[in-house]
Amino acid sequence: MGKIIHDNNKKKRANHQPAPVYDHPRSEPPRYHPPRGVQPHHNPPRYHPQPRPLPRHVNNKLLPKQCFQSFDTRRGTIRMFGERCLQRNFRHVKSLPQNCHYKFGTPNGLRSGFEARCLRDAGYRLARG
Repeated sequence: MGKIIHDNNKKKRANHQPAPVYDHPRSEPPRYHPPRGVQPHHNPPRYHPQPRPLPRHVNNKLLPKQCFQSFDTRRGTIRMFGERCLQRNFRHVKSLPQNCHYKFGTPNGLRSGFEARCLRDAGYRLARG
């Protein structure tokens, strides 16, 4: 019985094949060969880049919504954009028309800003959102 097991193990070792060895892939791509009778292109195809997206146009005539305020005065209600709020939230405060600049007194003290109706007539709008 030992001889049969020994011979059986010999057969298994004889049939054993070494693991395959894989080559590294080539670093250069395969070359294109045109079919016979076709002339190759003299000019290589040109790279056509995608057009750049246009920069977002920032409308400097849109005033921030949070700066729009109403104030009660002796003469009635005044709707305006607070000057300090605009300085914090609007980049183009210096370009606002100075004839729309308005100072007035309220029960809470002196306020200054830009009158909303005057700015609207000058082409400025309230930003939505």
